[in-house]
Amino acid sequence: MKKIATTAVMVALLIGSATGCTAQTPEPEQTQLGRISTIDELKDAFIDAGGVCNWKQTDVVTDATASGECSDQTVLMLFADMDEKEELVSFLSEGSISEPTILVGENWVINSPEAEDMQGALGGEWVD
Repeated sequence: MKKIATTAVMVALLIGSATGCTAQTPEPEQTQLGRISTIDELKDAFIDAGGVCNWKQTDVVTDATASGECSDQTVLMLFADMDEKEELVSFLSEGSISEPTILVGENWVINSPEAEDMQGALGGEWVD
């Protein structure tokens, strides 16, 4: 029985190669974070994208639904109100910090020196 199964697999492989069929390797999937529900989703996505995070949820960012820091240079923010998100992004990018390091998603913001390198993995728009 085992010999029959092995033979069937080999025949299928030979037919495939004889007819020019080749297995296609799928393209690596690019993650686009999109809209998230919790600050933990943002933190996990940040870490999955290669970010270093010693997480401390602080909820100190005005008008954010939730916020926290991974370090003294990295703040993650989740918003329910998109106008408030845009106001904060405008404030940050217009000189409230010396060098903007902001990645803006659908309802989230990452303010980090690592953020620009994460755009490919997380999506969003780099604000400089």
